Amino acid sequence: MAVPYTFATATSAIPLSQLDTNFATAITLGSTALYLGNTNTTIAGLTLTSPTLTTPALGTPASGVLTNCTGLPAGSITGTLAVANGGTGVTTSTGSGSVVLSTSPTFVTPVLGTPTSVTLTNGTGLPLSTGVTGTLATTNGGTGLTSFTANGVVYASSTSALATGSALTFNGTSLGIGTSSPARMLDIYDATAPTFSLHNSTSGTTASDGFLLFTLGSDVTLINYENGSMAFGTNGSEQMRLNSTGLGIGTSSPNYSLTSYKAGAVANYLQVASGATGAGSGNGLLLGVDSSGNSVINAQGAINLYTYVAGALRTTIDTSGNLGLGVTPSYRFHTASPAYQDNVVAIQQGTGQTVGNQNRIQFLDQNGTTAEINAYGGSYGTGYNLGLFIGSNYLNTGALGGTFNYSQNGYASRYRQVNGQHIWDTAPSGTAGNAISFTQAATLTANGNYLVGTTTENSGSGGIKVAGQFALTTSQAFTASGTVNSTAYYVVCYSLSGTCTLTLPTPSTNAGRLLNIVVQSAQQVVSASSNVTKITDGSLTTAILPATAGKWVQLWCDGTYWNIIATNV
Repeated sequence: MAVPYTFATATSAIPLSQLDTNFATAITLGSTALYLGNTNTTIAGLTLTSPTLTTPALGTPASGVLTNCTGLPAGSITGTLAVANGGTGVTTSTGSGSVVLSTSPTFVTPVLGTPTSVTLTNGTGLPLSTGVTGTLATTNGGTGLTSFTANGVVYASSTSALATGSALTFNGTSLGIGTSSPARMLDIYDATAPTFSLHNSTSGTTASDGFLLFTLGSDVTLINYENGSMAFGTNGSEQMRLNSTGLGIGTSSPNYSLTSYKAGAVANYLQVASGATGAGSGNGLLLGVDSSGNSVINAQGAINLYTYVAGALRTTIDTSGNLGLGVTPSYRFHTASPAYQDNVVAIQQGTGQTVGNQNRIQFLDQNGTTAEINAYGGSYGTGYNLGLFIGSNYLNTGALGGTFNYSQNGYASRYRQVNGQHIWDTAPSGTAGNAISFTQAATLTANGNYLVGTTTENSGSGGIKVAGQFALTTSQAFTASGTVNSTAYYVVCYSLSGTCTLTLPTPSTNAGRLLNIVVQSAQQVVSASSNVTKITDGSLTTAILPATAGKWVQLWCDGTYWNIIATNV
């Protein structure tokens, strides 16, 4: 049937029975009510604008898909309602309290408006300036404080409350303990004894445990209260260690109060210097060992080396190498004793040798030994025991009697004091290194006899024995009167023109002296004083020789007079 194409102007009901499937295009219904009767009609491409739908009575359908439905009785639902559909996803529950969802839900933040009262257990977005009044306690996540000390560090007090003050401050770069104005990155202040301590589980935690660093007045103290050591290092390695024995430099096990050690065959010195010596490595005093292990005391530079005992200077080694004992040396070895004390220099023999020992002092030049002094022990050997030998150009090269060799080319001689005797030995010229054959040239025996050219003494004592020529050559000649000098042994008077008067030496200063006087002119010889005794009766006279040529007389002085003991008158 023919119907209008557009129903937009329809103002009354239009029965759908009038419509059929012949409409191939969409139709638009305006505000006209559309009623679906019993007619089976298929509508395609129908657009409804703000329709008002009347809830249909569905009855009991066999099946259906509900996307937005209300009023459904819960008792008529079968199965388990999933969480995604507003259910719990479970069929049973145990325990008490609120139901816990198996996965975290996403809540949409509600807009509460301005409630008159509310209890928040988990809320965000609350304005602190207008929404909170009073002081928020620490139990509610606050500080419990209304203000803070400038630079004060907030800390938990002994009552678990937060506190702040000037005793513990931090200004962003420096931490102060006991001070609000720290001068260093860490500054600890106390009016009496600021203390820094370190403890661990081994040391304990009392005031007398662990390590302490503190100041008291102007003093600074480091203390390890434990029975351990204190190590000091640099460049990643330990350099020094202090323990109960002492301080070790280069070693962790000092043997004495101060021990310095370097590994390897190297020199190890302790330097002491000042502004007077200079601060360079070549200045001041060095104490230590060289690379060969020798002990060294080195006064570097143009300075002397002094040793003091009991505050007094005892030894001096000057820059020239002179050694002074008790005196500033003027010679290679110079010794001086204190006032009113003997100056004793002792050389002591060693002990322990069954054959004894000897002390030797050698004198050398650039070619070798020039002289030697030997002092022998009491058990050195016969002819040597307790003996003192002084020789030139010889060396005592052997033990128990010794072997004496020329030290240089030339003559050798020796003086010996042994067995109560004084012995003089001579030797011919020899070659350095060869053995010396000494000849005993003179001896002053223990009996007081003086032997020359022989070693055999006569009986008695105080004698002189000469094996060989004996010459007294000191003489004085007179041609007129005069005074006999102090050394004359022979007096010759000749070419006299008259009596020769001799002034003889003063007897008191010439006791034991002999004078031999001879006259070679026919003139008399007399003494200027009556101090001559006659050979016949010992009476005093001035006459010495008559006026006859060839007469002689021998005078001996007894300390008082000149006595005539022999004459050819």
